[in-house]
Amino acid sequence: MSMRDTVHQSISRSNRNTAILSIIAILIAVAGFVGTLGKTLPIPDTDISIPGTSSFVLRQFGETQVMTEDELTSLTPADLPIFNVTLEGDEMFDSRWVEETTTTRNGVSTGPASVTAYFGYLQMGDHFATVRVPGEVDDKLTDYKGALISPVEVGKQVYDDFIIEYPELENDLLPMMLDTAYDAMPWYIGAGAEAILLLGGLFGLATVASRANHDNHPIIKRMARFGEAESVMSQIDGEMMSGQVAQVDKLQITRNWVVYKSGNDMNFARITDIMWAYKHVTQTRYGKNYAAYIWDRSGQMLNIASKEKSVDEMIIAVLQRAPWAIAGYNKDIEKSWNSDGAGFVRTVDDRRKQMTTPQ
Repeated sequence: MSMRDTVHQSISRSNRNTAILSIIAILIAVAGFVGTLGKTLPIPDTDISIPGTSSFVLRQFGETQVMTEDELTSLTPADLPIFNVTLEGDEMFDSRWVEETTTTRNGVSTGPASVTAYFGYLQMGDHFATVRVPGEVDDKLTDYKGALISPVEVGKQVYDDFIIEYPELENDLLPMMLDTAYDAMPWYIGAGAEAILLLGGLFGLATVASRANHDNHPIIKRMARFGEAESVMSQIDGEMMSGQVAQVDKLQITRNWVVYKSGNDMNFARITDIMWAYKHVTQTRYGKNYAAYIWDRSGQMLNIASKEKSVDEMIIAVLQRAPWAIAGYNKDIEKSWNSDGAGFVRTVDDRRKQMTTPQ
């Protein structure tokens, strides 16, 4: 297979894989939004109308919405939770229920229980709503802001206790609880993650659309620093067809080129441009990782991760063809490369001239 075919096949596979991953990300994000934001509640006294956007969404990010008795009675468990809700009642009654929290370690209590919430019943017309508040219930306060949720755990006990104590009012107790100290952070984190996933998927598809023109793909852009891409591919093809090609692990080395291919990605270096090559070692908690770092005069680097023996073989093969390049790593070399790249290149070019000029 020619270098031209190899390059364009790699680009096509890269675009296809990016498109597939982007579509999957979008589908996951949309499914998450549907599950998280799929509420269909009316917003009274507003002209806001966004097709496909529920009042639930608007309630999360807009101003607090006052909900009436009629609106509450029309809700179902599937509509919950709803954030940023204000209930304006007629009277507030103390349920005498409290929520206690005990710290435990290995199932054993480590201290006395502390009261973390109180519960009351807010009368709204002919109905009652259970309200969870962080402080003691104030029967003079009849307006409360929080999140409407299904009664759970202690809230469920409070709900059931009301029905036991006032059986005649069972149909008047709303099947929900207003939690004035509800932590909405998990919702925002989830919605944020879904938004990032959606934006990432859309960006991926936009990238694929742009790279449908292969000239916009990073592989071609890397090659373009050596000249017109088609001409460069022809040069590499000609050298590969000569049969004088060395395969060293993940590198193919011709008379004038170093070609690195990994998966659907490719990178190139012209041997006369190689300035510095060394083995890079990274210590992790699981052991050491090895990579060959090969820098050229433009400041581009081939980063080829492999086993230590293979990395050593690649470095040796490259330096045999570019003996003028600086070999090995130390902080002084790195400082020179980073602080005076042009001077570094001049020094290496002088070394190459000395090695290639007949004596």
